[in-house]
Amino acid sequence: MKTHSTTFTPELFHVQKPDANILRVTLDIVQAQANQEVVE
Repeated sequence: MKTHSTTFTPELFHVQKPDANILRVTLDIVQAQANQEVVE
């Protein structure tokens, strides 16, 4: 699996204070991209 340049850190979350739904969608997108890379 390829490593993504974007790293999710607690500090980043505290600064942005994202909405729970936005955070969930973002994580879903990252997971989907990772899965796609594995398939390809």
